[in-house]
Amino acid sequence: MEGFLSESVRGELVILLVSVFLGMVYGFIYDTLRIIRRVFPHRKVLWIAVEDIIFWIFITLHAYVTFYYDTNGGLRGYIIAGLCCGAGIYRVSLGKIYLKYVTRFLKFLIKPLKKFATVVKIRIGREG
Repeated sequence: MEGFLSESVRGELVILLVSVFLGMVYGFIYDTLRIIRRVFPHRKVLWIAVEDIIFWIFITLHAYVTFYYDTNGGLRGYIIAGLCCGAGIYRVSLGKIYLKYVTRFLKFLIKPLKKFATVVKIRIGREG
C-alpha cells in the first residue's frame, strides 16, 4: 500500500477515519445527554436549549482543536462529512439500543428511590 497512496493522501485518509470515529463518540455523548433528559425530565425548554448550546460549543471546540495541527487550522469538508457520517453510523447501529435500554435501566433503578423519598417526606411531615 506504500506505493499505492501518497503520504498526503494517507494522512487525509487517517484524518477522515478519525473524524468518523469522533462523530460516533459525539453521538454517544449526545445520547447520554438525552438519557439524562429522559430520566430527569426538564420542566423548562430553556434548560434543554442551554444544554444543547453547551454541547455544541464543546463539540465544535474539541473537533477544531483535534484537527488543528493536521489541517493547519483550515476547515475541511471531508472532516465535517466524516463527523456527520460517524454520528449517523452510531445512531443506526448502537444508538437506538443504547438509548432505549440504558433509559429503561436507569428508570428502573430510580423508581424505588423516588418512592422512598416520598415516603420519607410524608413521615417526616407527620412527625413535625
